[in-house]
Amino acid sequence: MVQSLIYRLKYDSGKELARFLGRLLGTSLAKSEAFETVDYLVPVPLHRKKKRKRGYNQTALICVGVQESWDNKPIFNGLKRRKNTGTQTKMGRLARLKNLEGAMVSEKQTLLECPHFLIIDDVMTTGTTLEICALALLEAYPKAKISVATLAFADLW
Repeated sequence: MVQSLIYRLKYDSGKELARFLGRLLGTSLAKSEAFETVDYLVPVPLHRKKKRKRGYNQTALICVGVQESWDNKPIFNGLKRRKNTGTQTKMGRLARLKNLEGAMVSEKQTLLECPHFLIIDDVMTTGTTLEICALALLEAYPKAKISVATLAFADLW
């Protein structure tokens, strides 16, 4: 069922579904002490070509849903995908690392000195995309705390 929802969210004009699932995620996150200090929600960015083709970034819409249900946490859009990496669904961790090398960059903005970022993605498969996003944020904000949240994770076993 979750796999079907994720597919609809990504490829079947799932804009409202993304926001709905984001609201569910936000309600859950708001109850966890681990996320009490989050300052900014960070959607995993899509390359502009993929966003143009799909018409939306599902993780940005998930973030909007999270924001709506969780104290209106600000969304940080300073993480950019500068390399169009294509689909990674059939790649293992090492191939993903090579594919994502140099793909993300964080645009330095005036923020808190030690911000706590919560990177949000739809699905975690190997964690590589989240890792690359975290490294880009830490390059721009070395004292930042990074947390991650996803709607689902892929069972690789």
